[in-house]
Amino acid sequence: MWSFGGHFADHMYFFDHMWSFLVAFDHTKNVVILLNAYLLGFE
Repeated sequence: MWSFGGHFADHMYFFDHMWSFLVAFDHTKNVVILLNAYLLGFE
């Protein structure tokens, strides 16, 4: 039987990276929305 502790740690590491990616993606999305609003303001 595998060690549950190590398996759990791998999952936490994975979720931590996924969360970082999602947060970065969310920030990028906000920046794009702000840029669009900024550019639309000039038209």
